[in-house]
Formats: sequence, structure tokens, C-alpha cells
Amino acid sequence: MATRNQLARVQKLIGAGQLSVVKKSADLMTGETTTPIAVLAVEGGDCLQGDVGQLNTFYDMGVRSICLMHYTINEIGDIATEKPKHNGLTHFGKRVVEKMQELGMVVDVTHAHFLTLKDICDISSRPIMDSHTSPAPVGNPSESNEKAIRRMRSWKEMEWVAKTGGIVGTWPLRYAHEGWRRESLDDWAKEIVQMISRLGIEHVALGTDGGGMLPRRIISYSDYRDVKKLAAAMEETGLSGEDINTFMSGNLIRVLNACVS
Repeated sequence: MATRNQLARVQKLIGAGQLSVVKKSADLMTGETTTPIAVLAVEGGDCLQGDVGQLNTFYDMGVRSICLMHYTINEIGDIATEKPKHNGLTHFGKRVVEKMQELGMVVDVTHAHFLTLKDICDISSRPIMDSHTSPAPVGNPSESNEKAIRRMRSWKEMEWVAKTGGIVGTWPLRYAHEGWRRESLDDWAKEIVQMISRLGIEHVALGTDGGGMLPRRIISYSDYRDVKKLAAAMEETGLSGEDINTFMSGNLIRVLNACVS
């Protein structure tokens, strides 16, 4: 009910002409506009309440991406920050992934436990998205005692996402761990270069939650209004303007074109 109420508030903005939403890939080619364009997404498949049919309802409301789990183990699968219960994607979760990709919705695997993530990648017929994470400072993040690190990804996990044709979105969480520092815009930019080198330019993107309730943000980066500062730091690493544009928006547009009918 809470999810539907939030979407109803968005619908009022649309009705008032204050917002435009992407419902099909052609909506991405709108040309110059002063109206903000949004992709409606839901964080946490709990709103489905164990009913695959609910996907049709949310699709009709304009939702084009669902993050399958948030901070609660649900009927779909396990989360990265808790001991697994299902040890992978459930049968219901498999039906959800298949139905989402059939309808034309982007499957977001952020917060998914690595076993759940592996199963999703194995059955996906379209590119998937890990919308807000970062490379973990340890080899196996699931074994870390720090919840923040368990939310991050190993290189193997990110490679699974890339093999679907998908993208890994990197976000501005600030932290330091045993010599691994991710605190400044320069740190973040250098990490992005490393991700591009290992995963490929087409699989690394600017993540969501950049203006969310992060406990600590990259120094000098408060929200998306500071994205130009990140672009400048990326340019300092030697990345081209084309690469920066691909990171900032090109890769997301490619995935939306591949997934949204």
C-alpha cells in the first residue's frame, strides 16, 4: 500500500505536467525539454506480496524497474547483509525475474546476496542492473563483519552482471578500510577507471542513491548537483569526454533500450 501511495503522488506530478516518465524506449528520445524525465523504480520486491500478477499492476502504473530486495529477506531471495535463508533465488523469484523481463522491466539486483545474484544472472535473458554499490575492499564481502562492506561487490560478482550485458552503478559512499580509501572525488574517479579496465566501459555507470540517506558521502559530493565535480575528476584521470558521457548516461540508456518495451 505504501508503494502504491508513493506512486500515486508521482502520478499527480505527471498529471500536472511537472514530470515525464519513460514507459517505452522511444520515450528516451524526447529531444530538448524543460520537464524532468524519470524512470519509475521500486526498491524492494516485498510490494509484490508473493503475487507475480502484481507486476502487471505496477507496470500499468509506469514502473519500469524493481530492485528485487532491499534490507529484508523476502519471497524472492536473500539479501547481502544477512545470513541467507533461501541460499539463492526462490522459485517465486525466478518467476518474478522472467515476468519482469517479459513485460519490459529492468531487474535491479542491488542488495541481493551473492547466491541470489548468481541465480538471477544465470537465468536472465536481458541486461540487469546493480544500481548502487562499489567494489569491496576485501576478496569476499559476504564474510565481512561490516554491513557496509557486505553491501559491496567482489569483482567476480560484478563480472556476472557484466556478462548479462548489464551495468554496475557506483555510488558516493565514503569509507576507509585497512588502507583502502574511498573518500575523495579523486579516489572515486580512480576506482571508476579500475572498474572500466576490468569490466569494460559499457558496464560501469553512475549509480543511484547519490542524494539519498548515506551515512557518509564522498568529500565535496553532496548530491547529483555535484556530478560535474565527479566528471572533472574523471577527466583528470585521462578518461575521454566520450567515456564520461557513456558512464554518466549512455550505459543506462543502452540497458533501458534493451529492456523496456
